[in-house]
Amino acid sequence: MLPSEAIERVDLQILLSEKKVYRNGKAILLNRHEFDALVYLARHPGWVRSKEQIYEAVWTAEVADYENAVMWCISRLRKKLEPYPDRLQYIHTVKGVGYKFEYHPIRE
Repeated sequence: MLPSEAIERVDLQILLSEKKVYRNGKAILLNRHEFDALVYLARHPGWVRSKEQIYEAVWTAEVADYENAVMWCISRLRKKLEPYPDRLQYIHTVKGVGYKFEYHPIRE
């Protein structure tokens, strides 16, 4: 069996061919948009992506309000991914620009 292609960031593992995500070994169930948005951001940690760039990379069908679609997707992704919603570790907002994936460990 060939090893699967994966993106690994500290406690997060994204298995690309299986379309599965694990945080600390625990499976996180994501829909297609959430998974694809996460992969798009995680492939280039630290790079800021606009809502339009995320929409164009992830959505295959046109939606009436792409900005709200992307914001909803990121919001759902954070709820599933972030252990402490008030202290984000993975997906960060860059005000007026977009979003970026960057790991910031929580310091107790």
